[in-house]
This record gives sequence, structure tokens and C-alpha cells, in this order.
Amino acid sequence: MSIRAMDVGRRYLVSGSNDEHILINDLQKRKELGTLLKHQGSITKLVFSDENTKDSDEHSEYLSHKTGRWLLSAAEDGNILIWRVKDWELFGTLKGHKGAVNDLCIHPSGRVAISVSNDRTVKLWNLMMARKASTLKLRGKITLGQLPYFCKFEKKTGGDYFVIGLRTRLLMYKTREAKICRIYTMKKTIMCIDFVILDDKQYLVIGFDDGCLCFYLFEDHIGEGKEEEKGEKKEEKEEKGEKGEKGEKKKKEEEEEEEEKDEEDSDDLSDDDSDDDPITPLGEPDFKFQGHSTRVKDFSIYQEKRLSDGKIFTYIFMLQEKGLTLFQQFKNPLKSQIV
Repeated sequence: MSIRAMDVGRRYLVSGSNDEHILINDLQKRKELGTLLKHQGSITKLVFSDENTKDSDEHSEYLSHKTGRWLLSAAEDGNILIWRVKDWELFGTLKGHKGAVNDLCIHPSGRVAISVSNDRTVKLWNLMMARKASTLKLRGKITLGQLPYFCKFEKKTGGDYFVIGLRTRLLMYKTREAKICRIYTMKKTIMCIDFVILDDKQYLVIGFDDGCLCFYLFEDHIGEGKEEEKGEKKEEKEEKGEKGEKGEKKKKEEEEEEEEKDEEDSDDLSDDDSDDDPITPLGEPDFKFQGHSTRVKDFSIYQEKRLSDGKIFTYIFMLQEKGLTLFQQFKNPLKSQIV
């Protein structure tokens, strides 16, 4: 059985395969704890929650590992299951997709998640209520018949934006409005995407089928949208200030009723063929890594600031020797590897 999905949260490593099983391993005790078996199809995605725990030192930054209070699992059966990690009990089931779930991502707040599927939809989920919030249908010229394979929330601004990756297109959404603000086209096939923060700058990182890992400064692509959003928030704030408490309470009740109606009619939401959506090439990356000869299917970046000698050592674990072998040493790793 081949492994289809894997993730690490706190002390646990979980993996899912074609046999519908989710295997749980305790990294501290170095032993297998058991399996989770509720899906009716191959496991396609496993994601631990990350409640944005911070270090306690004066230069606090987000920790490199996830807090992992919850585990979300997705499969070819179209269902997403919510597991409570402390006792591995099934907390809820998110149903709605009519095809295999290709990717799944949790908002930095831990309250919302997005998923993409072979049914050509993007679904937003309310994790607090364990139910669907809305559905976005992908069709028309914005997709060119391509399926959505990847989804990611950006991190630095608290998940104000999320991106959907197709085969050769990238769709950028504003989370609050669930509307497309940018569409980017690429000449190469996208194999994986993620957001990474380096030196307090957020990069959109894309792995392509030619073995290249490209880093794009995300702020360069959201500048205009951000200013528009600030203006909208300012107008809303002024409008609220003009209304009394009664008007605010009435508005809140109307919004709740509208939200319930949206959830009932969520399948009617779609991204149409409007010419208002700007379609542009993504352009050249700020920097890139070119080492693989073929497609980059996944990547991971670990950041540790407690080093004092400015060196990074990478090791390969050799099972036959039962030890660690020094693979490579970088004195200035970032600069030496930039192409």
C-alpha cells in the first residue's frame, strides 16, 4: 500500500494510504499507537490544526511545529473528518463534495477551513459548527477546464487571502468576501504550493514540473487589493459609528439570517466568466532553487533561530548503518543555493 498523505503535529506523525487506514505514530515513544478507519476510499490529505502558538522570548515568532489539537482527514469518498487528538475520537464529518478531495487547508484562526475537489468546487467550512459555510464553483474561462489541486491560506496577515492552484493557473481570493481578486497564468505545471515567511517577508512558494522551486514575494501581488480592503473596512467603521446600538443589533440579526440563507443556497455561488477578473502572467520569481531534474511534488522548510555559528548541517538517516551520516554543510545556505 502506498502512502498518499502525511503530517506532523506536536508529538504525533500520521500517515494515510490507499487502504483507507490512517496510521498514528508517537514520535516521543517511537512506537505505533493504532489506526483510524472511517473513510471509504484512499486517504488524500491529512492536516493538523495550528493555533498559532508563539515563543515566549522577546523575539517571539511562530513555532515551526503545529500545536495539533485537531486532525482533519480527507479522502476519495469526498468526506472530511475532524478528529480530536487528545483521545482520537471522531468529532464531526464534513459532507458536501461529490468527488475526491484533492487538498485541504485550515485558516490560521483554526475556525475555518477550505477544500478543493475533483467536483470542480472550492468549499469553505465552519469548523466551530462542523458544517459547510459556502461553495464556490470553478468553471468557465478562469479554469480552462482544469481541476483544482491545491489550496493554501496566507499566514502573515492572518489568512486574509487564500490561493487555489490549478494545473497552470493560480487563483487568489479575499477570504472575507470569498471572491477572486487575481488570476495568474503559468507556462509550467504546478506541482505544489505553500506560503513561507523569511526575514519577516512572506513568499508564495511554487514547485513546478521542471524541478524548480520558485519564491514570489507575496506583498507584490496583493498591494492593490490590500488598499481596497482597507478602504472598505474604513467605510464600514464609519457606517457603524453613525448607527445606534439598535440599528447595529438589527443589522446583526439580518446578517445572521442572510448567512443561514447563504448556507442553504451555497451551491448557487460560482465564479463566472466576468471580464473584471484580471488574468496576468505570474512573472519571474524573486529567487528560485533549481536542483531537481524533474517535478517537485512537495517541500518543507524548517526555521530555527537558536544557532550561533551560522552553519547548517543536513543529515541522511541510513537504516543499514543505524546512524546519521553527514550529507552536506552550508555556511551560508540561502545565498549559496539561490539561482
